[in-house]
Amino acid sequence: MIDPLRDWLHQQTGSVFFVKWPSESFITAFALESGKGGAHALYWAAATGVVKGQYSINTSKTFDIQLPTNPIVSQLTLKTALESAKAHHLALVAKAKAAISDGIAEKIVVAREEQYYIEKFDAHTFYMRLCKKYPTATVYWFLDRENNETWLGATPELLLRSTNKKIETVSLAGTRQAGTQGKWGDKEQREQRVVTDFITNKLESIGCKDVQSTVPTTNTAGPIEHLKSTITASPPKDLSLLTIAQQLHPTPAVSGLPQANAIGFIQQEENFDRDAYAGFFGMENTLNNEGVFYVNLRCLRAKEKELTLFAGGGINSASDPESEWQETVAKLSTLKTVL
Repeated sequence: MIDPLRDWLHQQTGSVFFVKWPSESFITAFALESGKGGAHALYWAAATGVVKGQYSINTSKTFDIQLPTNPIVSQLTLKTALESAKAHHLALVAKAKAAISDGIAEKIVVAREEQYYIEKFDAHTFYMRLCKKYPTATVYWFLDRENNETWLGATPELLLRSTNKKIETVSLAGTRQAGTQGKWGDKEQREQRVVTDFITNKLESIGCKDVQSTVPTTNTAGPIEHLKSTITASPPKDLSLLTIAQQLHPTPAVSGLPQANAIGFIQQEENFDRDAYAGFFGMENTLNNEGVFYVNLRCLRAKEKELTLFAGGGINSASDPESEWQETVAKLSTLKTVL
């Protein structure tokens, strides 16, 4: 039996992008051409906010979500023992707390990667199962043929959306197990408030008017949940949606605060390159300056014979290293349960 999506993919010679938006129950596929201009473009940005790739959208097609029976991976072999990875992450959290105590930063987001050796990885099957598993997430698959790598993810975090001359973003921070009863802790509330203040202040500084934020609510993302506020504003006419997204990114939700100090700590102390993890992706129609961008979280990269998963968490003065390690374990389970 021919799978329509797999058949269409085999017909494409360039890079392709698949996405299931949160409000949709189907997949949209885009055939891409690198480095070309055009009204409809897809952007792929690194963790620093620098655009790694700009692609014109040649054609698009929609597909139903189906569940193939193929195995996703033939074998997963952990590259670094979990005991060693945990020891390193606990030490990293301790260093971040020390930097905060010294007044270097108020918040620092530290992350880790979990790498596996693989013989074979069926990205198509994994993507379909991911779409079924997380219907409220933005579930994407980017096959980057130029760099011979594949990225997939189920992100809960909107970076920026523009419709009807209004922009919308979210402040998403603070993490706990889904279904936890009772009030959120002071650490998580403070963490989310820092992100909200940063975003509203940044929007006002670049000329946005009528900036408003909602009271934080609980947002469930698979096995975990976060505090979330929606922020809306009227953007200045002379700024493109991509420019505004780059002004916002990286927010304290993925870097820290003050931004420069937190990023400096991350670059010096993290022992890996985040690449596109904690970056952003999305589309813009330059004819009417409308579009949408999402933060690249709950994601993995497949390249050659390696599979790399990423997870991180915000550290402040109230953080507990063991709890921060468990938070990364919970976030990694978003993809690992599907693997």
